[in-house]
Amino acid sequence: MNAKRTVSSFENSDVEYKTICAVFSHLLAAGLSTSSLRAMTARALEETKGTRKSNSRDLLGNPVVYEKIAMAFQRWYRQRLLIDKNGYPIPLSLYGAALSVEGLLKHEGLSTSTRSLVKEILALGLLRRLRGGQYVPARRDVIIRHAHPFVSEHYARSVMRLLQTARQNALVKSSNNLLIERCAHVARLPTTRLRAFKDFANQQGEAFIDTVNEWLESNNAANRISGKPRRVTEAGIQVFAFAGKRD
Repeated sequence: MNAKRTVSSFENSDVEYKTICAVFSHLLAAGLSTSSLRAMTARALEETKGTRKSNSRDLLGNPVVYEKIAMAFQRWYRQRLLIDKNGYPIPLSLYGAALSVEGLLKHEGLSTSTRSLVKEILALGLLRRLRGGQYVPARRDVIIRHAHPFVSEHYARSVMRLLQTARQNALVKSSNNLLIERCAHVARLPTTRLRAFKDFANQQGEAFIDTVNEWLESNNAANRISGKPRRVTEAGIQVFAFAGKRD
């Protein structure tokens, strides 16, 4: 994406543009004035102008690349053809036929160069090389622990979806059309219990996401052999824990 293009040149499909629109709409609906919003935006840009830019942006021709990669890794852990008798992912070559890391990405319909993505995934430490020269996932979850366009794209879409859900819930007339939007929170958790909270939240969150993912995959039109529905939409659930700074 060219950082020098003007606002008028943005396409409505750009996830960054949609995210900004969602945040601004939410703030204006909450009562913030347009002049205050402009002032806050100018201040935020001033405070963040020194943020280091990534050189990997060109890989993101598709705004859902990060999620597609995560979906490919999930299939590697779930699809019968891709797991051994103990339920572990089978070793795969990086490139080539369907049973390869590149093949997994192609199966998700990525329009970005899959060979370039495989190199990026390898550089990010998401794959572990075995003695025979094949690879398995370094871990089940696709977690990139440093600033990268994949992560930025994922977080931008997360913010956009949260605000869209909140707005949709405020506008629907029937409770049957509400999407779940809940929060469990205490203001004074002893810091000695923070490690226990993280472990508990991770365990419960993993179990919940696995259950939801099983349901979604069993109803995914892309997995149907025949009789694909004429109309489809995206749907899902995101889970995250949070904790404040230690006093």
